[in-house]
Amino acid sequence: MEQIILIDIDDTIEYLCKAWIKWLNNKYNLSVDYNDVTDWNVCLFFPTLTKDQVFEPVHTEEFWETVEPMPDAMIYVKKLYDEGYNLYLCTSTDYRNIKAKYEFIIKRYFPYIDWNHVIVANEKKLIRADFIIDDGVHNLLYRDGFKMLMTAPHNKDFDAEANGLERVYNWEQIYNTIHRFSDYSSRYLDAHSLIRTVRKWYWNENIQKGKDDPCVIDSMIDLFIRTIKKEAGI
Repeated sequence: MEQIILIDIDDTIEYLCKAWIKWLNNKYNLSVDYNDVTDWNVCLFFPTLTKDQVFEPVHTEEFWETVEPMPDAMIYVKKLYDEGYNLYLCTSTDYRNIKAKYEFIIKRYFPYIDWNHVIVANEKKLIRADFIIDDGVHNLLYRDGFKMLMTAPHNKDFDAEANGLERVYNWEQIYNTIHRFSDYSSRYLDAHSLIRTVRKWYWNENIQKGKDDPCVIDSMIDLFIRTIKKEAGI
């Protein structure tokens, strides 16, 4: 079965935030530094602007023409595509941005990914995949699959490892991680299904009857997953 890779668009394969900050700085004669934008809410770093002023550029085609791709994303996403991985680009975006994002980012820099492999969803956690790459912590927590957090200023202080995420810094690292782990991914994901069944049985037979500590089975599961990752060299 083809392994599915779910790839975020903004700030994962292109530099949305950098272009956004540069645009606002130029238009309003400001000097906000990209590396200082350490929260998901960009408005916090432009206190003199209204929310409408901050978001105005992302609703225009002129702005999206200035958003640049991550050069290594162009190389390694294509490699994964050529190797037969089932790639989907997934974005949580305002409906007004979809056409421009598709025309100026996907068709221009990733033309081999057709519209049938583009997903627009506000609740990304509802989508299942073998590998998931995103810069938004909230899009990665509490879901199955091997989850990679693309490093950005707004997530740099988040403890990825403690929350079951793999922190990555570039697409070469993502590519190598997928290859190291792909031989184990089927085992890893099949194990999750088995784990859910075992947890349900264990709860019904033991916890509800007051026979055991509910933390025991979760500790066993955590150990199991860490062992698989260690074998994969991750």
